[in-house]
Amino acid sequence: MINHIVADSIKSIAKGFKEEIILSNVSPGVFEQVCEENGWEFNIDSDYNGWEVDWCAYITVDSYTINVCGCMYYGTANLTLNG
Repeated sequence: MINHIVADSIKSIAKGFKEEIILSNVSPGVFEQVCEENGWEFNIDSDYNGWEVDWCAYITVDSYTINVCGCMYYGTANLTLNG
């Protein structure tokens, strides 16, 4: 179920339907799996920050780049279109 929500969120950002989406109960592994299933490029910065394990990544969908910033401690992720 969460994979479907993540995929729909990525598509909504890439198509410009939404400027920002905040997701709960997600981890970088979910994004990696969804991107692999959809043929999207997922790149994560391996330099995690702090005890809350903040992380950043970007997803390339067609010619669009989506920024993803998350926190593993809270299980949240914020998606925005790079622009």
